[in-house]
Amino acid sequence: MKKILLISICVMLLFTGVIYAKDISEISLNGEVMTFPVEPINEKGTTLVPIRSIFEALGATVVWNSEDKSVSAIKGNINVWLQLDSSIAKINDEEITLAVAPRVVNGTTLVPIRFVTETFGGNVEWDAENKRIIITTSEIKKMTWPVPSCNRISAYFGRLYYEPRIKGKKIYSGIAIPAKEGSEIVASSDGKVMISEEVGGYGNVVFIDHGEGIVTIYAHCSELLVEEGSQVKEGDKIAKTGSCLHFEVRVHGKYVDPQKYVKPIEKSINEEYSLKIEDTKEKLNLLCQQISSESNSENIEQVLTNFRKSIEDKSIDAIYFAKETGGIYLEPYNELPDDYDARERTWYINTKKDGNYISDTYTDIISGNKIITITKGIYKNGKFIGVVGLDMVLEFGE
Repeated sequence: MKKILLISICVMLLFTGVIYAKDISEISLNGEVMTFPVEPINEKGTTLVPIRSIFEALGATVVWNSEDKSVSAIKGNINVWLQLDSSIAKINDEEITLAVAPRVVNGTTLVPIRFVTETFGGNVEWDAENKRIIITTSEIKKMTWPVPSCNRISAYFGRLYYEPRIKGKKIYSGIAIPAKEGSEIVASSDGKVMISEEVGGYGNVVFIDHGEGIVTIYAHCSELLVEEGSQVKEGDKIAKTGSCLHFEVRVHGKYVDPQKYVKPIEKSINEEYSLKIEDTKEKLNLLCQQISSESNSENIEQVLTNFRKSIEDKSIDAIYFAKETGGIYLEPYNELPDDYDARERTWYINTKKDGNYISDTYTDIISGNKIITITKGIYKNGKFIGVVGLDMVLEFGE
């Protein structure tokens, strides 16, 4: 009898496709354990949870449309649209393909938890040891620029550079502000000083905890003006610069682009470069046409190689194509860290939003070259498929 019952249950699961996520002990949001009217399920490695519960917990307003069985969730300037049994979702009218479509279980609509959370700026982590899904959120708050006397950036978050200590390439984890040595550094926001001492490769450094998982780091200082454990207010003097300030922002231990928090630097590109930039834009348009006509990865790599040979332009430092589905092609080839995701980079995000992007000028840490990044979105049959970019040298270093 037990054997027959077990077979019956297996058959039911086969036809319903529902596998309840019993291996998950709990799901927490900012430290609080969440409860759901229907138990989460796991489908194809994706965890789905009740839609209203997760959206409202993230602060979004949910609107149900019974005619087409779709739901919209709105928070600030973000509007997410989902439809039952459809793998197509929309973020501000831009189509996204989901790994698993929303579905109804026991009268409740379930949606992929990671997609929903990350769309509204949250972070999802899997605690394998305790079998927990941990969701954290922190609203991006604007902070004060850390060096009042210098409004320039000489190295940008996400850039690859050669690190002599490891004899390999690393991703730059902050921004470099090339202030005159001895310039005042101020706290970007209220907080408590965690560290104020010499620490390894940071040199003299100050760590400030601002709460909500946000920490700012001020490195390569010539002088430290605050002590560990002291409270500081936004704009308080905390240190003085060395050769430059290395400034980082971490959220729940993860490096993020500091320019999301400190006011972006607006720079005008010198007119002497305008013709060169316009010429590069034309080359970029041609490259976009060639890539959009290719689908095979080997062909794309060949397109980039042939393009570099054809232009014979030594000022083009790098050519790349980053796909919306993940992955990046580089010419010349550079090995990237395993966790590198071009879709998280400022140039990719801005291009996807606006269709094209021109960065501020920056100086390469190793070569000393003054470089500018120019990118353009690629579309195929009206659908966004990725970003193509060129790094152009405006001035060669000594």
